[in-house]
Amino acid sequence: MTVEGPWFRPYREIITDDLGRPLDSASALEMARTAEHAGRAEDAVRFVTVALQGVSHNPDLLAAEDMALLSVVFKQLATGLRTAWSAVREYTPENSARCVIEYQESIKSMMTALADHVRSEVVKPILAYLTAPVDDPEVFVFFKKLEADFLRYAAEITMARDPTHDDAETSDEHISYRECARAAYLETYEVARDELPRANHNVLGTALNFSIFCCEIDHNRTKAIELAKQAFDEAIPHLDTLPTAMYKESNELMTTLKDNLETWTTAEANEQ
Repeated sequence: MTVEGPWFRPYREIITDDLGRPLDSASALEMARTAEHAGRAEDAVRFVTVALQGVSHNPDLLAAEDMALLSVVFKQLATGLRTAWSAVREYTPENSARCVIEYQESIKSMMTALADHVRSEVVKPILAYLTAPVDDPEVFVFFKKLEADFLRYAAEITMARDPTHDDAETSDEHISYRECARAAYLETYEVARDELPRANHNVLGTALNFSIFCCEIDHNRTKAIELAKQAFDEAIPHLDTLPTAMYKESNELMTTLKDNLETWTTAEANEQ
């Protein structure tokens, strides 16, 4: 992993020491926490990536709070880009001025670049350390789900304006991100269900996001309902056995799964 690329060039003087070496992981994580506290998601992403450079050979060095920070800062940056892209797209018709269209395209490019960065510079080095997912299924599922989520965001942002229309054009870029996201979710969910308790927050989180992919990207609400219901029903008997620290997160995910199930089931019924 290197610290070159568009996410790092403006911060070379901060992310390296006096000898030009990358900051050690502890210092980089502290910088990431500071940037996140200041509301600077883009800066926090830079520092987290530098921190990962020092632990990619041994993910066990990442504490639970470090992994939570990693997820938060990357998703904060993605949320900003997705919100901006959606707002510009809704504001501008297809026949807008070329400069407006190019501005929308620049936001899309930043989101796809971020997705590619997560896949190649964050997830790949960590998973390369694991000889098999079962070596540390919690770590595998966490990072592989992160990859799947960002590929889903890229698929979302490269989708046609009305993908359900018969004449909608589907770009090769969108197809690539969509199919890579599907493969990543399938692998993550399979490992999660095989290796982790059904009420584990990583299992539920994967099922939730995979079902959202099925509904919003694949336009397969039936599959989304099937996935969400399976995860919800399998977790119910085990929820009360979780330690207090894990119960809250899993319970919140269960609530979201239930809400989505009700929304999707109602929509299915109204269409019949």
